[in-house]
Amino acid sequence: TEGGAEAVMTSYNEINGVPAIVNDEVQKILKDTWGLPGHVVCDGGDMQQTVYDHKYFKSHAETVAYGLKAGVDCFTDDKEVVMASAWEALEKGMITESDIDRSIRNSFRTRIRLGFFDGNGDCPYTGMGEEYINNEEHREICAKMAEESVVLLKNEKEALPILPGKTESLALIGPLADVWYKDWYCGIPPYSVTVLDGMKKAYPDTEITCTSGLSDIYLVCGGKYAGLDEASRLILTDKENAEAFTLTDWGTGCSTLIARSNGKYVTLEEGSCQIKADKDEAFSWFIRESWNFRQIGEKKEDGETEESGKIEEYGKTAWYLDSWNGRQVAIDEKGYLAVIKTAEKANGEGEENEETACFLRSGEPAVFTMETVKDGISEAVKAAGSAQRAVLVLGCNPVINSKEEIDRTTLALPPFQQKLADAVKAANPDTVVVLLSNYPYTINRLQEEMPAILWSASGSQELGNGIAGVLSGRTSPAGRLNMTWYKSDDDLPDMNDYDIIKGKRTYQYFDREVLYPFGHGLSYTSFSYGKLTLEEKADKIIARLSVTNTGSRTADEVVQLYVHKEKSRVKQPVMQLKSFVRLKDLAPGETVEAELIVNREELRYYDVISEAMLLESGDYTFMAGASSGDIRQQAVLRLEGETAGKRSPWEVTAADRYDDYENCFIHKGVEGYTCVIPGKAGDKPDEVKAELPQKNGALPAKIKSVLVYRDFCFERAPEETTFTLYALEDGKIKLTVTPEASEGISMEIPMKAGAGFEEMKIPVAEEFSRLKGVCTVTVETEGKIKLCRFCFR
Repeated sequence: TEGGAEAVMTSYNEINGVPAIVNDEVQKILKDTWGLPGHVVCDGGDMQQTVYDHKYFKSHAETVAYGLKAGVDCFTDDKEVVMASAWEALEKGMITESDIDRSIRNSFRTRIRLGFFDGNGDCPYTGMGEEYINNEEHREICAKMAEESVVLLKNEKEALPILPGKTESLALIGPLADVWYKDWYCGIPPYSVTVLDGMKKAYPDTEITCTSGLSDIYLVCGGKYAGLDEASRLILTDKENAEAFTLTDWGTGCSTLIARSNGKYVTLEEGSCQIKADKDEAFSWFIRESWNFRQIGEKKEDGETEESGKIEEYGKTAWYLDSWNGRQVAIDEKGYLAVIKTAEKANGEGEENEETACFLRSGEPAVFTMETVKDGISEAVKAAGSAQRAVLVLGCNPVINSKEEIDRTTLALPPFQQKLADAVKAANPDTVVVLLSNYPYTINRLQEEMPAILWSASGSQELGNGIAGVLSGRTSPAGRLNMTWYKSDDDLPDMNDYDIIKGKRTYQYFDREVLYPFGHGLSYTSFSYGKLTLEEKADKIIARLSVTNTGSRTADEVVQLYVHKEKSRVKQPVMQLKSFVRLKDLAPGETVEAELIVNREELRYYDVISEAMLLESGDYTFMAGASSGDIRQQAVLRLEGETAGKRSPWEVTAADRYDDYENCFIHKGVEGYTCVIPGKAGDKPDEVKAELPQKNGALPAKIKSVLVYRDFCFERAPEETTFTLYALEDGKIKLTVTPEASEGISMEIPMKAGAGFEEMKIPVAEEFSRLKGVCTVTVETEGKIKLCRFCFR
C-alpha cells in the first residue's frame, strides 16, 4: 500500500504448515484488505513442489484449485503440467470459469498498464534505445553507490586511508583481489571492476604487486597425474602432461579447481559422470564446480583413525574427492576421473545423456595426494614483505556456501583465509583487510590483530573503484552494517528456530557482546550530536538534533533513530530502528540539523487478545546515534494510545494466541484447524515419536509442551472447560489457573488417542470455585496432542 506494489510473488516456504502458494492470506490480506491492484504469481516451479516436496496435496489439480481460491493468479511451472492440472480441476468442479477469469483479469491488468497492447508509438517504453543502457550517467551513479556502501569496521591509529602520494609500493593479496563474482539474482553487467583494477586507477604512481595467495597443485593418484584430454576431460597421465590446478578452499568442505592451461573451472557435467575443466564460472542453481577434499585418516569420534593404511601407502596427506552432490570420484577403466553412482538420480543431476553418462555403478573411490606446483602463501609472504603496505582481500564466492537453497553451517572465516592472513600480517605489520562478503563472519582474530578492516558486499560492477576510493581517502566511508555480526556460532539458536524473541536473536533481543553491532560503521572524521528533541503530531513523531563534523575531513554521517517501549504488557525489543538519515558532505566544523520521522503506526505491535495491531499507551524512549551500539542522545515521550484488553474465559481462545510457550510449534493442516503441537520447529506434525528411554529401564518419556495465556478476567468461577484437540497418542493435559498474587489451581485431564479432532467438555475441579479476578491460564500437554482452542463455561 505504501510502496505502490503492483505484484507479489509467493515464497517456497510454509507458514505454520501451509505452503505460501495456497495460503488464503494472499486473498484475505493482500487483496481484500490492502487492495493489491495487480496480480500474484507463485515462485518458479512451486506448483509441483506442493505435492512433491511439501506433500501437502496428492494432486497438482488441488494445488491449482486451492491456489486460485487463495488469490494466486499465475502459476510459473511446467506449462504442460499446469495446463493439465487446470483442466482436471475445472472438469472435477474444483474451480470455475469465473475463478479463471478473475486470475486472467488480474494478470492482464498489469500487462495493460505496462503498455503491452498499446499501438505503435503509444507506449513510451518502446522508444527507449541503447542510449539508456550503460550510459555515463548510470556508470557514475553505480560508482557513487559502490563508494557509499563501503563500511569501515575498524581503523586503529588511522591506518586508513592509504594516501597515494605517500605510498611507493603496495602488495594486493588474497583470493578476491583480482576477481569479480556475480551474486545470486544479479544482472549481467556490461563491465566489472576488480579491486586490482580500482587500485591501479587510484594509485597511478604506486608500484602495485598482486597475488591471490592461492596454490597451484597437481592431483596425483596411484603414481599418475590428472591431466586434460582434447575435450578438457580429466584423465590420469604422466607428469609431463599433468595439469596444474589453482585450488581455492572456501571452507566447510567446498573447494574449486581452475585448470591453469585454459582458465576453466573443473565441473561435474550435468546428466553425466564426466569431470571436465570447461566452465567459465561457478554460477548456476546447482554449483557443480564445488568439490570436497575429504581427508583420509581423520580421527573418528571414538578416537580411532580411519583407514590409516592409506596414508602410509602414499606417505603424505591423502584425500578422497567428492562431487557437489556427494558422489565419490573414482577412476574408470580408461583412466578418466568419474563419479560413482551408487543410488538413483540425485536432485539436480539432470537427465542422463546416453552418449556421455557412463556412470560408474561400482568401484573403490580414488585416493589422491596433492603435489605443490606453486605455494600461494609463500608467494604472498614474499610480496607483502617487499612492499611498503599490504592490502589483504578476503571473503566469499557468493554462490558457493550460501545462496538460495544453500545454508552456511558456520559463521567462521574459511580456515585457509585465516592462515593466509596470519602469514601476511607476520610478513608486513602494515597490513589492512578488505572483506568482500554477502554475509557476516566471526572475524574475531582479524578484529583483534589487524589495524584496519573494510567491508563491502559483492555485486556492484564498480566494486573495485568503490573499495579503492575509500582506501585511498578519495571518499570518507559512511556505510553501515544492516546485520548484527556475532562473535561465535554459539550465539545463535538452531537454524530452524524462527522465534527471534525467545532465541534472543538480532540486535532487537540479543543480550550479549557482539563483534559489530547492527548499524555499525566508522568514518575518517568524527561527529558530535546535539540534544535530541521530539515533537508529536497527529500521525507521526518528529525527532530533531544537530550534528557537527568535529574532524578534519568532509564526510557523510548516518544518523540512526531507535525506539524502546517502557513497561509493556509484552516483551518489547531492547531497541528498534525506526528512522535514519544520511547527511551528505559535512565540511569540517559544519553543523546541520537532522530531522527523523517516525509514523505512529510503526510503533504498534500485534496484540494476541484483540488479534489486531495496537499502539500501547505509555513512555517511549527515542535514541539517536551512529549505530545500535553507539547511542549519543536520547529522550522520552509519552504517547497516548490504547491499553491491551482482558481475555474473556467464556469466549473461545485460539491456542496459537498465547503469551509465552515452551517446546511447541504452530501448524495448520489440510483439515483447516490451526493447532499448537508439542515439539520443535521442523518436526513432523503427524508423527508420534517417543523420546529416549529413561534411566533404570523406565518407559520412554512423552513429549511435553507449555502454553501461557495471561490476563483472563474471571467475574465468576467456571464450571467446565472445553478443549478442541486431536490426541495422536495417549497423554494428558494439565490445566493451571493462577490468580494475581496467589498460588495456582491445577487439574490433570487424561487423554486417549483419537481418530481426529474432537471437542471435549470436562468439569473443572472443585478448587476452581475460588477463582475470581485477573488470572493466568497455563496449559501443559504431555504426549503428541494438537491443541486447537479452548474456553470455559
